[in-house]
This record gives sequence, C-alpha cells and structure tokens, in this order.
Amino acid sequence: MKREFRTMTEIAVHELRKAIMRGDLAAGTRLIPAKLEEELGLSKTAIREAIRELVGTGLADSNTHRGAYVGNPLALAEIREIFKFRYELEGHAAYLGCEMISDKDLKRMNELNQTVEKSDDLLPWDSFFSNQEFHMILYCSSGWQYLTKVIYRIYDQVLAFRGYQYGQLEGLTSTKLVNRSSYQPFHDDHVEIVEAITNKKPAQTRKLIVSNLKRGLKSIEDMAEYLAKN
Repeated sequence: MKREFRTMTEIAVHELRKAIMRGDLAAGTRLIPAKLEEELGLSKTAIREAIRELVGTGLADSNTHRGAYVGNPLALAEIREIFKFRYELEGHAAYLGCEMISDKDLKRMNELNQTVEKSDDLLPWDSFFSNQEFHMILYCSSGWQYLTKVIYRIYDQVLAFRGYQYGQLEGLTSTKLVNRSSYQPFHDDHVEIVEAITNKKPAQTRKLIVSNLKRGLKSIEDMAEYLAKN
C-alpha cells in the first residue's frame, strides 16, 4: 500500500491525472502552471513538477512552441494491442501478488468491494478509479517495482481513452454512464478475485484477472461501436 503522506507534487499529479482522465482537460489543452496553480490551490513549483511527470508518462506532451499540453488519446487499434500485453503483465503480477499480498492490502481490497456493494448509484469516475486501486494493490504486492509502474502508466492510458469516449458521449444520451447493472459484472469479478486470493490460489487469481480485463476491453469496444453509430 502507498504511504499516507503525499507531497504537493504528488497531489498535483493526482489532480491533473483525474482531470485528464475525466475529460475535464481535453486533448490539446495547454497546461499553464499559473492557471492551474489558481484552480488547484497548489504551488507553481508543484504544478511544474507534476506537468513534467505527466509528460514522462505520456498523458501530456510538450514542445518548444506550445509548451505542455494534454496528449491525444490512443487509437482503438492500439488500445486493443495494449490489452494483449496487459493480459500477460497483469496476469503474472496478479499471480505473484496473490502469493505475497499482506493482510492489510487484502483488507483494503475487501473494503473497496464493500463500498461498491453498498452504493446504490455509482459515479462513473469513482468506479473507474476504485477499479484501478483494486487492481494496483494486488499488482504492487508482487514486489515488481518497475513493472508495476509500467502497468500503472498503461492503465492511465486506457483511462484517458475512456475519458475521450465519455467526452464524445455527452449530449448523445441522458442515460447514466455507470449504474448497478452495468458495473455489477465487474464487481462480481472482484469478489471472486478476493476469494481466490484469500484461499491462496494464484493460478485462479491470474485467470480471473485476465477475464476481468477482457470484460473491460469488451466494454470499450461496445462504447466505440455505439459512438460510431451515433
């Protein structure tokens, strides 16, 4: 698990990541430290350092003429290829994580499941960020320091693509983007994953994680198909 204390730069990175993934900061939006300093209530130094980190992860780009700006989302074809790597990387990280996870981290995964279970209605990005935390707790338990960072960055790119899709969806439908019926299959997956970890079944944990990821890709593809028709 992460330490509780976070630096101002870490807070700035967190807030900018969320804004990009939610689509609040659309592709091409310039990241102006003075403006973001006022909006986030953080120091300009922290904002500048956060922007540099986002450029390093690929969520933002930078050039001499434009400065830093939110990067363009990946193409659906590339997202599909990324998922092929995710099945291998995250599947193996889940296998190792199941063997090495602490009681504290397993408890947190259970808490995330219980929070979803008790929610009558879910906000889209609350569910996506909760899902990311659930997965990353398990992967970080593997002890893979560098590769878990790679997985985290890949995850961010997928969430940024989701943000792009949901931005396109605005105005096309008034239906809630995330509701109990749409999120329930993912929650059921998570319950099974925690059960497999609790029973120390790493092979089953890996299988369930890959199945859950495939469900996520199907959701992205279904959304792309809907957008193409509308």
